[in-house]
Amino acid sequence: YYGSSLGSRIGEAERGRLARRGDRLWLIGYVLLFLAPSLILFAVGLLAVGVIWLGLWLALAVVVVRQFPRVQTPHPG
Repeated sequence: YYGSSLGSRIGEAERGRLARRGDRLWLIGYVLLFLAPSLILFAVGLLAVGVIWLGLWLALAVVVVRQFPRVQTPHPG
């Protein structure tokens, strides 16, 4: 996102490309952030709770991926 905030120092197309890359990286980080609790639950032996959390994580991942194109930085054109 830093590169997309440089303003007139870089072109509009390059700024848009950097913003879209930042959007994708944010999405990956956001989704993986909520995967960690299920992995911890599995590691400590709470399998039933881990499976429930994993199911909720999968539902979250589906919703986020479906909604992502609506909030992603638009392509210039």
